[in-house]
Amino acid sequence: MDEKGYYRTFTCLIGGICFFVGLFDFFAWYFSSNLPEELPEYIFMRPTTALGFILSGLALICLYRKAIKASRLLSCILLLFSAYILYEHIANANLGIDIFFIKILALDYKLYPGPMAPSVALSFIIVSLCFLIISFDFSPNWLWVSLVGVFFILSLGFIAGADYFMDFTARFGAGRWMKISIYTSLGLILLSLGIIFYINSKNVKHSRVSLPLITVFVILNITTLGWQITKKNQENSLNMLLQLKIENVEDVIESHLQEFTSSFSRMAKRWISQQTPSETEWKADAMHYIHDQPGYRAIASVNNQYIVRWLAPEEGNEQLKEYNLYNDPDRRKEITKSLSSKELQMSTQFELKGLGKSLLLLSPLYKGNLFEGFMVGILDTEKFLADILKKMDIKGYNLIIYDSSGVLYTNTQDMKFYKSWQHSMILPTYGQNWKIILWPSITLHHQVITSFFPAMILIIGIIMALLSGFLVHTLQFIRENTERLKRTQVALANARERLQGIIEGSNDLVAAIDLNYNFIVFNTMYKCEIYRIFKVDLEIGMNFNVLLQKMSVENQTKSLTLWERAMKGTAFTVIESFKDKRYDGLDYEIHYNPIHDSQGNLIGVSHFAMNVHQRIQNEQKLEESKIELENLVKSLEMQNKELELLKELMSFLQSSLSMDDAIEIIKNYSKRILSGTSGIVYLIASDNLNMISRVLSWGETVSNLFLFTPKDCLSLLRHQPYYISDSTEGVLCNHIKKGDKKPKSYACLPLFAQNEMLGLFYVEFGLNTDNQRLIALAQIISEQCALSLYNIRLRDVLKTQSSQDSLTGVYNRRYFEEYLQKEILNSKDNPFTFALLLIDIDDFKKINDTYGHLVGDQVLLEFAAKIRHIGREENVVSRWGGEEFMIYLRSSNLDQVKSQAETLRKSIENFSIEINQEKTISVTISIGIAFYPHDGKRIDDLISKADEALYQAKKMGRNKVVASSNIHQNRNH
Repeated sequence: MDEKGYYRTFTCLIGGICFFVGLFDFFAWYFSSNLPEELPEYIFMRPTTALGFILSGLALICLYRKAIKASRLLSCILLLFSAYILYEHIANANLGIDIFFIKILALDYKLYPGPMAPSVALSFIIVSLCFLIISFDFSPNWLWVSLVGVFFILSLGFIAGADYFMDFTARFGAGRWMKISIYTSLGLILLSLGIIFYINSKNVKHSRVSLPLITVFVILNITTLGWQITKKNQENSLNMLLQLKIENVEDVIESHLQEFTSSFSRMAKRWISQQTPSETEWKADAMHYIHDQPGYRAIASVNNQYIVRWLAPEEGNEQLKEYNLYNDPDRRKEITKSLSSKELQMSTQFELKGLGKSLLLLSPLYKGNLFEGFMVGILDTEKFLADILKKMDIKGYNLIIYDSSGVLYTNTQDMKFYKSWQHSMILPTYGQNWKIILWPSITLHHQVITSFFPAMILIIGIIMALLSGFLVHTLQFIRENTERLKRTQVALANARERLQGIIEGSNDLVAAIDLNYNFIVFNTMYKCEIYRIFKVDLEIGMNFNVLLQKMSVENQTKSLTLWERAMKGTAFTVIESFKDKRYDGLDYEIHYNPIHDSQGNLIGVSHFAMNVHQRIQNEQKLEESKIELENLVKSLEMQNKELELLKELMSFLQSSLSMDDAIEIIKNYSKRILSGTSGIVYLIASDNLNMISRVLSWGETVSNLFLFTPKDCLSLLRHQPYYISDSTEGVLCNHIKKGDKKPKSYACLPLFAQNEMLGLFYVEFGLNTDNQRLIALAQIISEQCALSLYNIRLRDVLKTQSSQDSLTGVYNRRYFEEYLQKEILNSKDNPFTFALLLIDIDDFKKINDTYGHLVGDQVLLEFAAKIRHIGREENVVSRWGGEEFMIYLRSSNLDQVKSQAETLRKSIENFSIEINQEKTISVTISIGIAFYPHDGKRIDDLISKADEALYQAKKMGRNKVVASSNIHQNRNH
């Protein structure tokens, strides 16, 4: 049996062992439900783990039997099953897998040990992925991936098995993931070995890949052992500190309580032994005890009827007088217990008459067998325990003391942190049991459980493992390359002999070099050509660098580039020209071919050269003729394209209806027609002829000026185009001088139409010979743009004049009637309401008669501006005629309209108009309101109702707001 046969046999054997072990464990659970109680912890294998081994063993056996599809199916089932359980652990959720196994195995719910450990689930996920990878024809890269996963599982099994015997893993962190049963850990080790054996059975060479990984993971396992042992020692140190501290706390509390209670008992016995003690003496003695023993809230003498007889101190404890202890059920139990034992009894903590949480010391008083009452010590729980614990250092520890009623004392601030480290102890205290719980603070935990040393062990171990693996891999690589080099040298010698006989019969210049650029073969023609050009007698073994030294720098670069390209192992053919001062016609067609040995490894490069100087000259002439023809065709095509674009530009400009549309069209076509340029279009504002501003740009212009005066441009001053071919030589425009940078070449083309200067068409060019063609195109574009922009501006002016009042700037009556008609039509499809406000300036004729019509016009102008400012943006304001104005107001409520009208009236009433900076004029208005559709559905009806309301407002004394609806209501009444 060969080596591969052994590997295959071990693969099948391990698969069978995993399958039967899992099956045996599964049946053991089925027939013995008390397995968790009979076997020690971490010994038995859980049912879900057993199922995982059954699936893994079957998948490995299927791989051995070449049942690849079955193996993949089993691997997918194992992957989903393990991922399902791992998700339960991560999400802390129960998704029903436990209930399923309890029903299948007929187990008691309390005896079911739960699903497999999370580390085992992760291991089975990796195993299933490895099975899937190796079931395909895997590449070396995938082989590394699968082997890394396999060695991870092998390491986990080894560490978990070692922990079973040595108990070195930490309780927290990564240590929790390493605690699995001994059978499970052995099973994971077997599974890992089975996968390794299967990989080696496919190809024995793969064992060389395994060796570096084995080295890495052996060192990593040793590192993990050291890391976990260090963490474990830190945990043990902290546990020891906590145990010593809690024992110390118990000793201090116990000794203090003994001293405290014995002192209290002596006081009780002393006073019961006196015949007729006075209250004053008793209180003085009690106060002495209170001062000497901190923690007392008060001391009371209780008679045999359980009523407080004497109390010290009385101040602050008045509510305790006449307090009957026997009425409290809990205190009654403690009294009964104290009387039965005739010994001092301590109560549980309770809330005492608004004095806070307290403890009672109950000392029964007997004269002979006659019960006289109790001596009762009332303790402030917090002060009492704080006084005890201040005598010891508990800084760095969290401490809680409980009795059956709850918390007696605590100093903790981080209740939820590190509570898993808590140590507890029961302290009997005179009839009660106190529970003392202690755990470390965050600071103490960080002082003892440090990450530095374990991390350093882990980091150093990882580095050593990687370096060791790299060293093993490097040694393997060196050994393989040494063997390969010997084989290559032999093959080269054989190839040299075969080549020499072939190339001598060729009419071409033939030569070959090895990977070190040493000539291994050449023919006589090649040697003669080398001697003719370089005067070098070529020999076998001579390095190509000898010829390079005889070449010019340019020829050196060409030759090296070609040989280096050939060294990549690809055959190619080039035609290359070499320049030399002594010789002409060094044009060669060279065929480069890689030379391989019998194993397909590259060992050198050959080339066959032929002088093609005459052929190149003929081809160059043909190429020049072809280029001239192509350039001519491209020039004609470009001209046709430019003409088409110019036609489109003219057509779109003629059809554009707004300035924005025209600007977008100019921008789009300028960058398409004037390709390779950048530019800006500036326009002069109609309201400020002394400034010109940028409205569009294309490309990345050097000039970045946004605003300047027409005087800054020479083309606008001269009313003709201005072109600068080189900005370093010509006279530049001022708007170019003001920029941060200067363009190389530019043209300024004035936008001039109908004797009106509209703006500037500015174009930047590069330094080339085709600028004249671009300038001509730019001039055509500028002329068309100027004409179109002039027409659009003229159309906008006419439209504005037709819809706006020339004096006030608000809409005129014709536009308002058209707008109102559209709103009425729209309301029929989508019903809504609106109001019309007819406004008249009161006594406006007096203003004209007193101050003149110019002042009257100023009043109308400022009045119109005021009502536009007061109203909302969606309101439509128009001049109805003379001093009358009409406002369209969209509203669904007449009261709201009246409120807005009243606000408008008051605003105008408080508004004053300054005349010639000397005096002011105040005006008032009357407003009539018509509401659609209540006051009519036709324009004439609404305006008539608004006019009627306005007349009524005038009639009422002016400076009034009247709605048409109110008039009709008053008439009806």
